[in-house]
Amino acid sequence: MGDNDQPAQPKGAEGPEGSQPPHKADVQPNPETPAAVREPDMQNQSSVTATSEDDLQGKVASLQQGNAQNVEVEERKLVAFEGTAEPNSAAKGEQAVASRTSMQSCIESSVRIVKGEIHNVLSLMRLNRRYNSSSRFHREIPATAESPLVRGLKHLHETLASFSDIQDMDTLAWLRPFLDVIESPETSGPITGGALSSLSKFLHYGFIHPGSPRAADSVCRICRVVTRCRFERTDHSGDEVVLVRILQVLNDCLRCPAGDLLTDQNVWDMVQSCYDIGRQPRLSELLQRTAEHMLTQVVLSIFARFSQLQSSGLLSQDTRASRPLRNSLSLEPDSTEATLLETTDSTTAAEQAPPYGLPCMLKILEFLCRLTNLGDNADTPEGEARRMLGLSLVNVVLETGGKQLSA
Repeated sequence: MGDNDQPAQPKGAEGPEGSQPPHKADVQPNPETPAAVREPDMQNQSSVTATSEDDLQGKVASLQQGNAQNVEVEERKLVAFEGTAEPNSAAKGEQAVASRTSMQSCIESSVRIVKGEIHNVLSLMRLNRRYNSSSRFHREIPATAESPLVRGLKHLHETLASFSDIQDMDTLAWLRPFLDVIESPETSGPITGGALSSLSKFLHYGFIHPGSPRAADSVCRICRVVTRCRFERTDHSGDEVVLVRILQVLNDCLRCPAGDLLTDQNVWDMVQSCYDIGRQPRLSELLQRTAEHMLTQVVLSIFARFSQLQSSGLLSQDTRASRPLRNSLSLEPDSTEATLLETTDSTTAAEQAPPYGLPCMLKILEFLCRLTNLGDNADTPEGEARRMLGLSLVNVVLETGGKQLSA
């Protein structure tokens, strides 16, 4: 280092402008400083503390004011919501009126709709060699040479030409051709599925209601035929589609306006059919879950009627005097039912039996108790799945009619 060289100074320390105040840690109080000299510092600290308290009180006041403003805003929102409640209710009322108008329009064109379903089923039948003949393009096929199922649908189409409203016709009469297709074991899966879709449409459109001619006989007949539906196997996926439609028709039959006219045996058959379909071998996961869902919907609809029966006093009836319900479904119709199919007598089993009520509910509860207590089979995976299904159905029963059940 030369004589003229100056020691290097830190950057910013060359002039007054670049000078930095000493760090707080470098400022140390002098213990030799008199107390009189340190007194102004204590006074400054007191003023700073008072200022902090004033700021804190100001912040508290501003928070309280903000809360009051938030409360006012929420009250305004509540008033606005209450003001829009009536328009929403009015919108719902308009939707209900539109739905009723749509259903009324379907009923007015009911004959045209039934004719359309006849054409749909006949088209499916003509795709099958059993009901199709190539000679019909060259000469007229006599009616006696056609299948009884085809003749029944064609005869219904001709009969509907003299009616403008399906309610003027015997309900069981115009339903019988479709029920015959479903009941016949010779029809294939697609044909049976088409007839089931027609039934589902009729139930959705309200063509069968308590005021329809022979409404009780019709819904009971639908339930009996669908729960005993048999068809020729085609392919696995196509057969599962038909089973799903069976489940859908059963649920629609129970929930339609005339569903309250079903008997205890009909409803119990529905529960058994939904449960049995879900237990068939080589069943896909989708169909199994669909069957369990439909079974849940059926149980919900049944026990939702519990409060209605209780208010009408029908729950006080002696269930021991009622006819015991069959535990298994017979594959073939009994002789009484076969006789009823061939006659048009109005005195049927549906009219003799009262609408469903407490007997079928007790039977379902008994079934659920057995389902949750399988004994030695409870430890298997299948037994565990059944127990879970039973517990979920018991939960549905308690949720639907819990207060009424304890009354």
